[in-house]
Amino acid sequence: MDPQFFKDWGGIIATFISIGSVIYAWLTAGSRANTEALGKLTGRIDEMEAGLLEMKAEIKHLPDEKALTQLKLELAEMRGVFGRMEENISSMSRTVHRVEEYLLKKGTN
Repeated sequence: MDPQFFKDWGGIIATFISIGSVIYAWLTAGSRANTEALGKLTGRIDEMEAGLLEMKAEIKHLPDEKALTQLKLELAEMRGVFGRMEENISSMSRTVHRVEEYLLKKGTN
């Protein structure tokens, strides 16, 4: 074989390899950007999943509808008890004032 033949074909093959490399780099440049964007998105999704897991754990500790209804009933009962106590204290206060006035008037006579 003639060395000139290899020299001619070597140049043609090198040119095709160069063109192929440029085309490959151009085609894969977009995929690198997409890979980076997907990496960032995956990180945000992981953060959101961690937040959701934390929220689920906290929600488990909250009372259910039955417990809230029971709590409302107990609060209403406590309001009634405090209302009666307020009435008793008010009547005791009036009595104390009357006794005080009586003693003050009796002490001045």
